[in-house]
Amino acid sequence: NKTDYYYSCLEQEVQSGTSAIWVARFSPDGSYFATSGEDGIVRVWEVGNFKSRPAEQLFDSKPMREYALHTKDVLDLSWCYSNPCLLLSVGLDCRIVLWNLNKPTCPEKIFLLSEPVTSVCFMSDSAEYFATGSCDMIVRLWSLSSQSIVDWQKTSDIITSVKFSPDGENLLVGLYKGVCSVYGQKNLKLNFRSFVSCKNASGQYSNGRKVTGIYFKNNKEALVTTADSR
Repeated sequence: NKTDYYYSCLEQEVQSGTSAIWVARFSPDGSYFATSGEDGIVRVWEVGNFKSRPAEQLFDSKPMREYALHTKDVLDLSWCYSNPCLLLSVGLDCRIVLWNLNKPTCPEKIFLLSEPVTSVCFMSDSAEYFATGSCDMIVRLWSLSSQSIVDWQKTSDIITSVKFSPDGENLLVGLYKGVCSVYGQKNLKLNFRSFVSCKNASGQYSNGRKVTGIYFKNNKEALVTTADSR
């Protein structure tokens, strides 16, 4: 009868400002940990240099980088799979910002939209392309080098989450009312394939609650979380 968290314990607590945290992400190689949220500041900690800190600590007490460019809440972060020093942040100020950890303060690139950007994801194994979702219901595929949109698709609802499959051939787009749209990606073109309903069959949440997270297990299976505690 032990709970799922019976063997869990608090390993370490770090202070990430005094405001609400909306997003926290480890880099794919586990070297860095980034957080951001209501105060718009992106904070990055270095992870795993155990020789320089006590055995019970995973992070330094202070972040190695604090990036204060966003003027409103940051809603999502995405690490580059092929270059762990590159980090994208998006938020309510309609900005998409690329950070390079080798630069202490200045952003690498800045992109602007007319609507708040709710989600972002680097294409798997690529430091060149990434996808965003926003309140204008458009999923966009971007090129970093040309700083331009290479393709886009209109969805049926506000986008709340985007995630590429490990092979980069599928893009799963989570929507506000509990539906995921599946897009194929080939030659930098997005093509709608199908949709998956994540709504409750009955009850108060049967109309659907927003998709809050997408995590691919492999190229064909993904874990989807929604705001109805599922």
